[in-house]
Amino acid sequence: MAEFVYNPDEAQELPVDADAPEKRKESIPLKWCIDQVLAKYNVAVDSFTDDLTRNWASIVSPELAKLVRPGKYEAGFLYLYVQTSMQQYQVRQFRMREIEKALGPYDTPLHPIKQIRLMIQP
Repeated sequence: MAEFVYNPDEAQELPVDADAPEKRKESIPLKWCIDQVLAKYNVAVDSFTDDLTRNWASIVSPELAKLVRPGKYEAGFLYLYVQTSMQQYQVRQFRMREIEKALGPYDTPLHPIKQIRLMIQP
């Protein structure tokens, strides 16, 4: 095979296609790759908070859903977020029982909700 030598004085053409389409590998979705890595290290992916976030407006009242959003779930603690400290106070004093009652069906043995923590959004 001839060795390529660059000569700036000479007009040279680039190859038509360095990686021809018939030689390319089929693309693999990124989600599949991530799932493989997580499975290798025995990391369980849990969609509990994804379901809460997706259905939040139907779980609590739409008015309350504008003030509070679900955050993470960790070891029985469900973190809910509000925008300001005033909203945090109002929700804690007047609407927390409503939230606890609405989340009753989600308190399962797989995801027990021991405590709801109301935090100001970072």
